[in-house]
Formats: sequence, C-alpha cells, structure tokens
Amino acid sequence: MEFQYMQQLKDNPNLRPSFLPEESMSELEIIDLRDKYNDGNEFPLAFEEFLNISGKVCHIGIDTDYEGIFEDFMELIEDSGYMIDRPFFVIDRLDSQFSGFFLDEEKEDPDIYIYI
Repeated sequence: MEFQYMQQLKDNPNLRPSFLPEESMSELEIIDLRDKYNDGNEFPLAFEEFLNISGKVCHIGIDTDYEGIFEDFMELIEDSGYMIDRPFFVIDRLDSQFSGFFLDEEKEDPDIYIYI
C-alpha cells in the first residue's frame, strides 16, 4: 500500500521508542471495523492508512480501543442529552476529551472534531 497521508508515521516507527512498536490491523480486522462502524464502507483514506500502520498499537499515544472509546463517548453523549444525527467515528480519547470525524464528509483526510 502506498501512503499519501501517513508516510511520516510509516517512515518513523521509533518516534517514541519507550512505547511498544507499531502494530497494524490485519485486513480482516479493518473489514470488521468498517462493518461495525461504517456499514462496510471504507473509511477516509488517511484513517485507512493509519489502520494499516498503527491500527492496533500506536506509539504516538492514540488509544486504539475503538469499541471502548465509542461506548464511552456514546454514554457521555446520552448523559449530556446531546444527539449526533450523522455517521461518525471516534478515533481517540484523552481523559474526557474525545476526537473523531464524520463519515459523511467524503474527504480523504477528514476534519477532526473534539468533544470536551
């Protein structure tokens, strides 16, 4: 796979060597993730590249427990009384701050939104 957006991540596997080495997701794991969160459709290209490099273990500190992050985010949204009526994917959390992108923007490198 050629990398258009994540080449720097691929070229620098030891940016933070104290962490575990990068570990990609298998194609089957990526397909399962697509099926669960994006109706089987591919994710934006930048995120697909990320999954192929660091989808399981990411040395730059991104939490790759996608199911846990999504469940925690949905609980926070429900508790706050908000509703999101667009398809989205949550890619990271730091304490109670969540980062994600909308799946209907049709951008190869989607805008990242932060929910605090």
